[in-house]
Amino acid sequence: MSGCPQPLNINEFLGDEKVQDVINSERVNLIQPMPDKHLIAGNQRISGFRSGHYYRVEAEDENGDPVPASSGYVRANGQLGTLGQIGRFEGTMLGLNNDYTYTVWYASPLTGSMTVYDPANTAISPPYTVGNSGLTIPDTYENHTLALPTGPGTNAGSLYAIVSSSNTTTTATIPGSGRIPLVTTGTTDYIFHDTSDPNSFRVLKVSIEASKRNLVITVTYASIIDPAAPLQLAGAPITVSVSEIIAGNVEFLISGTVPDLTAIRWHLNGRQIYPGNNFALAESDLAYMALGSNTVSVEFVINGVSYSKSFTYMLIN
Repeated sequence: MSGCPQPLNINEFLGDEKVQDVINSERVNLIQPMPDKHLIAGNQRISGFRSGHYYRVEAEDENGDPVPASSGYVRANGQLGTLGQIGRFEGTMLGLNNDYTYTVWYASPLTGSMTVYDPANTAISPPYTVGNSGLTIPDTYENHTLALPTGPGTNAGSLYAIVSSSNTTTTATIPGSGRIPLVTTGTTDYIFHDTSDPNSFRVLKVSIEASKRNLVITVTYASIIDPAAPLQLAGAPITVSVSEIIAGNVEFLISGTVPDLTAIRWHLNGRQIYPGNNFALAESDLAYMALGSNTVSVEFVINGVSYSKSFTYMLIN
């Protein structure tokens, strides 16, 4: 019995260099037409997909014939689908055929001069010069549209994909005006592709920049004489950030003509802070920097009668 072969452990078998050479010699055929050739061909797989890119794949069999079932746009789960299913994917695509040749493109940046139009159809000047990093717009551009540079994939009537910051994809058609609606929440990627032109696979990344808006709490004459009337707020909700205070963008104001309005006093969390019809939160006073709920009250006298109003705002980091 001593001449019988010893049982072979599977881990030892797979770890053998000659076995690994055989396994590694089996791999898909990969073509990368794009400059950044970061993908790696493996046995029935392609690895190295990056979440910052959008990809499309065209497969051909061993005879050079297209394989539509193995072609398409890479979805968020690594599977292939339509343009309306494209998503950000990072990792390895599995289940491929070693006999096939896979050509993989990633979307290149859509660049050039682009004009934003407001809801009144007025062009905002000057136009944006968009480079590889994409377009950054303020969050005040609600209901604005963007005129795209014309070309394959961005012509009127072309279908394009919209990928939200949560990696949810929808599709729309470029209207006759050639202008697409801008999304002003989070970061949105717009994907364009004309299937008749391999080089038309483009992405426009649009980032939203929080605008510095003055937070003004206004007490009007009507709210002074009517105890049930709330304070009126213009510009933003009553949520104040530390950065807004540091930037000096938060002001409390009594406005309008109020007869015989005297003895105005403002209080913050029970502490008198300023006499006068307005005051601005200032970084220099630590009383303004208490995170969480803060109560502001204003007291005044009209024709010898005392009135007061108060409200609460949240201070966040």
